[in-house]
Amino acid sequence: MKVRLLQASWVAALLSTTLWAVDPPSPTGQMVDSGTFVIYKGGKRVGTEKFSIQQSAEGSQISTELTMEGEAGGDHQTSLLEISTTGDIRRYEFKALGAQKVDSVLAPKDDLLVQTITTGDGDKPIEQKYILPASTNVLDDFVFVQREVLVWRYLATACQNSRAGLKCPQKQKTPMPVVVPHGRTSLQVGLEFAGREKAEVKGQVRELNRVELSGDSSDWQLWVDDNLKLVRMTVPAEGTEIVRE
Repeated sequence: MKVRLLQASWVAALLSTTLWAVDPPSPTGQMVDSGTFVIYKGGKRVGTEKFSIQQSAEGSQISTELTMEGEAGGDHQTSLLEISTTGDIRRYEFKALGAQKVDSVLAPKDDLLVQTITTGDGDKPIEQKYILPASTNVLDDFVFVQREVLVWRYLATACQNSRAGLKCPQKQKTPMPVVVPHGRTSLQVGLEFAGREKAEVKGQVRELNRVELSGDSSDWQLWVDDNLKLVRMTVPAEGTEIVRE
């Protein structure tokens, strides 16, 4: 199996001792991945997330637009994560544009991560500080493509690629620190490569790579294809499924 790591320059820097094939970034920027995730709850479609991951010589931008449907309709949110060529957070902003308007910006400051939250009520901005370095991963609530970026970083640091396929530590979780701006919290999650398996995606059975993501409150199952694009996510305990359209 030939696996190509989606041209993310900050990941390329982490792969100096592995066998991944990575193209150099374009100085003018290029699209690494884009598409739509459809969100299901209890088998019912409840929303969509449009996303794009763009890369340039200065770093990468991960943008999303979330729209909830049905009974949860009316909720609308956008996000933009800017990271450096080494994967450090440069700036992360999410905006809730529904009934409760929120504008939140997270950025490094004085060896900390500082989040400023502004609401539509005209209240004084709230400042939240995290004693975390800029190299911390952003893994926000309701921003699903960030799990793809986290998987790339995990595979880059913990795994190797060979002609036989991905080689990752078996039955061994790799800890990774994350910040969750929506929840105004941080935690350490664990990622583990569960191997290749047949999984159903949009009614078709495909052979994919499965990665387990465990946190404080929920465990995720993530399936990526041979191009390392995230195609399906589930949270079994919550009856949640997210599928690439």
